[in-house]
Amino acid sequence: MSEPQDSKANPDGTKAGAATPAGPDAAPLPPPAAPPDLTPAQVAAWLAAHPGFLAGQPELLHLLQPPSAHGDSGPAGQGGNVLDFQRFMIDRLQGDVGRLTRTKDQVIAASRQNASTQRQVHDAVLALLSATSFEHLIHIATADLASILDVDLVTICLESDLLQRQVETPGVATLPPGAIDSLLGADKRILLRAAASGQAALFGPGARLVKSDALVRLTFGGTAPPGLFAFGSREPGRFDAGQGTELLGFLGGVMERCVQAWLDLPRL
Repeated sequence: MSEPQDSKANPDGTKAGAATPAGPDAAPLPPPAAPPDLTPAQVAAWLAAHPGFLAGQPELLHLLQPPSAHGDSGPAGQGGNVLDFQRFMIDRLQGDVGRLTRTKDQVIAASRQNASTQRQVHDAVLALLSATSFEHLIHIATADLASILDVDLVTICLESDLLQRQVETPGVATLPPGAIDSLLGADKRILLRAAASGQAALFGPGARLVKSDALVRLTFGGTAPPGLFAFGSREPGRFDAGQGTELLGFLGGVMERCVQAWLDLPRL
């Protein structure tokens, strides 16, 4: 026996309320809403606020069409005001390359200068260690080091007489008590001056030659008075406050230990 037909069936036999497949004449679905149009001014403003965008999306540069250098794509009569994007990018890259080249040259020059200074200080230390007597040490420090370090004058200054005979020694000078602290400051060991009018108290008769100097505090220990290693150059800017002082400090430390060894002074 056949089942009775549902009185609510559609004429085509489908159940009432069931989804009807879309036929060829069915109305299409509405398209998705289009994004709002951006004006050129909005695009330009966004790019200006995000200058690194193209750097992170380099593939877009191949899709952009830069204006012609002759203004072919611009309005008539305005070709001379159209910027060549390619020329702009090339000029910018050339400027970057130029800056990098100058920076590289400066770094190389500074590296060579540092290597040269380090070599000079090493030679100066070896010269001090080669002294065969205390007098020979003083001669090396005040005479030989000038040529080794490529400066014009080197002197040793003491705030009081360490030995009476040293007062008459060339390159050795005496200073009043407290003079070194006045020059350097109580807590400072090294002073570099790019522009210095040579002080006769430090450099003696050759002071007029000095246009730049480096002053290194010397502490010998025991009852020995404080001292000063003074390096003078006729070249303005030969020493500068921005320069490193590690090598000069090392040289001063070697001089301190050499004096302590020759005079049998207690180590600090």
